Amino acid sequence: MEQFAVSRDDEIYEAFPDVALTPTGRLVCVFAECTHHRDRSYTRVMTTTSDDRGRTWTTKQAISEALHGDPKVDPWWNCPRVSCLGDGRLVVVCDRIAGRGVGNIGGEQSNWLWFSDDGGGTWSAPRATPIVGIVPDQLIELKHGEYAGRWLLGAHTKLPPAEAPLWSVRTWISDDAGESWSQPRQIAQVPDLQLCEASVAELPEGDLVCFMRENSGEGADAYKCLSVDGGES
Repeated sequence: MEQFAVSRDDEIYEAFPDVALTPTGRLVCVFAECTHHRDRSYTRVMTTTSDDRGRTWTTKQAISEALHGDPKVDPWWNCPRVSCLGDGRLVVVCDRIAGRGVGNIGGEQSNWLWFSDDGGGTWSAPRATPIVGIVPDQLIELKHGEYAGRWLLGAHTKLPPAEAPLWSVRTWISDDAGESWSQPRQIAQVPDLQLCEASVAELPEGDLVCFMRENSGEGADAYKCLSVDGGES
């Protein structure tokens, strides 16, 4: 198996990559740049592209502003994801976190979108969304059946009480290309499980499957939920 470097910068920590393929065959990779995995006093969302199926990559460029400060108080970028929409545009989502409290309850857990209509060459200003949570999924655009064109964007969060938080995985729905969003739809919320970092895939017949990590550290399996109504339930 051949290996190729997407980005290497020995002066900074680079992590959490995600890749999308455009209609032209270009690969676009997004990732987080920060001081360290456990030190988010500096964070920025970066991107790089490849036009030879991943063998060589451009110099990384920033698509977000750099955030500096005390991560317990000041906002910082966390985990970016990228996807290619049916109209050929690219969309990146990244969560911004601030004021993390006990059990990650309270404080900011916002999610922001950037768009590119030139294959990742240039990017829009960040657009706020109503999605609340961390480690968002890729923005999913459904392709099959009566829900074709619908957008889904999910994330997980922890709900009170802080001493025994309830882990909740939710998704928001847009039927007008992100102009408006539904109230959150609960995917999974099980008192004895720490379900998180969800990823949704559309099956060939249009049903959805959501895979989730279990974060208790007790060796539990991954879990899944199914939807047959475009993510409504």
